[in-house]
Amino acid sequence: ALLILETGHPVRHYDRIDSTNLEARRLAEEGEGGPLWLWADEQTLGRGRLGRRWVSEPGNLYATFLFSIGQGPQAAAQVSFVTALAVHDMVSKLRPHLTPRIKWPNDVLLGGAKFCGVLPEVVGGNPTRIAIGCGVNIAHAPEGTPYPVTALGADLAVEHVLRALDRA
Repeated sequence: ALLILETGHPVRHYDRIDSTNLEARRLAEEGEGGPLWLWADEQTLGRGRLGRRWVSEPGNLYATFLFSIGQGPQAAAQVSFVTALAVHDMVSKLRPHLTPRIKWPNDVLLGGAKFCGVLPEVVGGNPTRIAIGCGVNIAHAPEGTPYPVTALGADLAVEHVLRALDRA
């Protein structure tokens, strides 16, 4: 399904997919340059930095923003921090009583517990295309992690969080 957000950015929504970043890579290889959101209710091969598995059950936000830039691939490292800032701003609007903290290079925390991971990848060249994967725990947090995790709260609709992130 295709949805257009208030900013004009189109969104491709998937009930279930292997990974929104992998889909962004496939689309970039077909010539897609974005800007485009890819949003899934569930991922079967979600992953984080260093190839770590990202638990991706329904109720949380799993989205990738695909876009082109004029700079070379080295600019991708800066994109991670910009995305973390956008997540920070999104939380400040949706949950003003919370104080998110950015943990370099790709996590956003609440009260010392991770609720968001960011995964930027260069997925195409000439022009450089970047996919920024963003996993936000909304309804639940995974169990058995080696670090504390939390969620924003099941009262927030996933689409509402995506819209707020897109505006941030």
